[in-house]
Amino acid sequence: MTLDNLAALAEVIGAIAVVVSLIYVGYQVKQNTIAIRTQVHETIVGHVLEAEGTLLHNADLAEIIVKARLHPESLAPDEQIRAETYFTHEFVNWESAFLHNKNGFVEDEMWRRWDMSSRPDRDSPGVYEYWTEHRHWYDEEFALHVDNVFTELGYSGTS
Repeated sequence: MTLDNLAALAEVIGAIAVVVSLIYVGYQVKQNTIAIRTQVHETIVGHVLEAEGTLLHNADLAEIIVKARLHPESLAPDEQIRAETYFTHEFVNWESAFLHNKNGFVEDEMWRRWDMSSRPDRDSPGVYEYWTEHRHWYDEEFALHVDNVFTELGYSGTS
């Protein structure tokens, strides 16, 4: 075997090694993407469960939230602060899921189910009033999405 033949063989072996390395890197990127999506999903679910747990274990807050959803005008100033804080928490979680979906970290089907399951919580005069007063706090694309949800629910005049 000549030196030229050995050089050509080394080139072929090198090319094969590069292809194998690229395949391995692609596999690692895919596994990392799955891990990130799983972590993001678990984080979002954790935040939702935390909010629900807060209402479950705090009867006073649950009563305030019911009153805030149905008759926001009847809230005392301290109740209004607690309700606003709770609604902010809900909307930030919703926005987080929306943005993670937009950036590819929450799959479309998972986002669709999460988005649809949260809509009954939005269908109330108090939540709509909160939204119209605080819409400017949120990402504009998310805000347009929420506006559309409220329109579908029969509310109008979003900012």
